[in-house]
Amino acid sequence: MKVLENTSRPAVPVFRTAAVLPLFFACFCLLSCSSPPETPEENPPVQILPPVPEDVTEEPEPAVTLPAETEDIPQDDGDEVVAMVDSVAITKEAFNQTKSEIEIVVEDLNAITREKDYARWLTYLDPEYRKMLSSRSWLAGVSRSLPRALQERHVRLYTLEDYFDYVFVPSRQNIRVDDIQFIT
Repeated sequence: MKVLENTSRPAVPVFRTAAVLPLFFACFCLLSCSSPPETPEENPPVQILPPVPEDVTEEPEPAVTLPAETEDIPQDDGDEVVAMVDSVAITKEAFNQTKSEIEIVVEDLNAITREKDYARWLTYLDPEYRKMLSSRSWLAGVSRSLPRALQERHVRLYTLEDYFDYVFVPSRQNIRVDDIQFIT
């Protein structure tokens, strides 16, 4: 299954709720899988990825990883700065607030998954993303990558609701947030 990337949107500070929710949900839908959760490290790193020019076909340089607590970053108004993303200082308070907001969204998505509430799930999709998920070519590609048990039953995805019932709900049971990373 191909993962489509939207490179036309500029980077925005991700500690704003309006910017965090669609980005998180897009990653949640496209990148989550049914593999067992990884064991978090004691002091998880904050990953800062370098910007990649659109016309370059080479692989991007490896991401720069900083420890979650960086001592050489200047303090801002007494708040402890835990990371720098470009020129934006991420304070411990902003980090914790953002993580709490994401956890609330994840709890709601877990409830949606448990209740199989398709109408409520649609409220998390912006129109452009919903259009992409509803396209025949994308649904056909996902149909080809369905688990063998569904393929043997000749299950095909024709609508967004089919995707919700056969892919989203089965693969996203009891998701939890262990850590978050701010990237550009």
